[in-house]
Amino acid sequence: MHSLIYFCTALFALLANTKAEAHTNDRPAIVFVPGAFHQAKVFDLVINDLKKAGYDNLNAVDLPSVGQVVGRERDAQAVRAAVEEQRQSGRDVLVVGNSA
Repeated sequence: MHSLIYFCTALFALLANTKAEAHTNDRPAIVFVPGAFHQAKVFDLVINDLKKAGYDNLNAVDLPSVGQVVGRERDAQAVRAAVEEQRQSGRDVLVVGNSA
C-alpha cells in the first residue's frame, strides 16, 4: 500500500510541476476509490500532498460495502455519484483506483 501512495504522490507532483502556472480551477477533480475492505482514509497522505501542490478538488470515496460481504452495486453507485458531482461543476475528473 505504501508503494501505491508514493507512486501517486510522485505522479501528481510531476503533474503539478508541469502545470505550475495553471490556476487550480484548470486542474481536474480527482476521485480516489479504495480497494475492497479499505476505507477512503488510505488516501489521506496523497490527498494532503496534492493539496500542498495546489489541487483543491479531491475526494476519496467511502465504499458502502467496507466491512461487509455484500454486492458491489452500492459501491458503484457511490463512485458514480462522486464523479457526477464533479462533472456537474464543469471539471474534468480523474479517477484513481486501488485494488485490494
